[in-house]
Amino acid sequence: MKESAIGNVLEWFKESGFLIVNEPEQPLLELTEVRAITEAKECSLSFVTEKLEENIDSILANTLCKLVVISEGLYDKVSKEILPKNIVFVVAKNPKVQIISFCEKFLEFGKKNTVTKVHKLSSIANNVILGKGVEVSQFVVIEEDCIIGDNCSIGANTVIKKGTIIGCNVAIGSCNVIGGVGFGYSKIEGENNYTQFPHYGCVIINDNVDVGNNTCIDRGSLKDTIIRKGAKIDNLVHIAHNVEIGENSLIIANSMIAGSVVIGDNCWVAPSCNVINGVNIANNTTIGMSSTVTKSIGAETVVVGNPAIPLADFLVLRAHQKKIILNKKQ
Repeated sequence: MKESAIGNVLEWFKESGFLIVNEPEQPLLELTEVRAITEAKECSLSFVTEKLEENIDSILANTLCKLVVISEGLYDKVSKEILPKNIVFVVAKNPKVQIISFCEKFLEFGKKNTVTKVHKLSSIANNVILGKGVEVSQFVVIEEDCIIGDNCSIGANTVIKKGTIIGCNVAIGSCNVIGGVGFGYSKIEGENNYTQFPHYGCVIINDNVDVGNNTCIDRGSLKDTIIRKGAKIDNLVHIAHNVEIGENSLIIANSMIAGSVVIGDNCWVAPSCNVINGVNIANNTTIGMSSTVTKSIGAETVVVGNPAIPLADFLVLRAHQKKIILNKKQ
């Protein structure tokens, strides 16, 4: 029996303390993939959560999947009579986490290499320091004085500029520019002209950071741009000079973080946000989608809108706007 046979997978779930519903007497099926429940086959592992509650009976009746991780919230809500007897269910608090664990154990998802691999079509300066298990894809350029830690991956066509320091277990996607000169200019007195301010800083990326694709992270001017450990930077993000991104903070697609912004730990910057230069965003802050932050934000705060204001104030403002609209219609 192969390691990923459903019997071994179920035993692994049981040893982890999960409730198993409809456990078969003689499971023989091998699981070879993870798929969405609507796309799953008999060899798939999938999951369902409260988001699918409205159509859960139809979804389960039509799926080919034989092993489904179901969230505790959904399992408590749905009638047990609609759970098909031909499907084995694993009840979990956070199905997505269990899917990740399954992929890591049985499908070798996220497995780290121990041997450094540099594509022959990449260009790496002579004095660059590469750690163990680093993967460098084709057409990557790494300039002089860069340091790359262990178990990092760098996608095709990414450019890492001079003096960039990258920690361990960092994943950088394709077509990024890290450490380029920032957009810092001073107007020449008495002239209709600008001169660029010097950028002597670098980019420092700590351990366990992910950077997506088509993202720019500018070097500091007279200090460094720092991405602290565990931060996740999505696709199409611009991080300007002197910015500091705190631990485990997420910066989502199309966001622009202007110069000298400091973002604390465990913050969430939703898609298409703008943060103007010099703003401080304290720990555990959430910035709603497409918001424009023009002032510093205290800890444990949710802000939305343009300009961004606390969510409670935004809801009051929206209520007043609706009243005005209704009064005009009457």
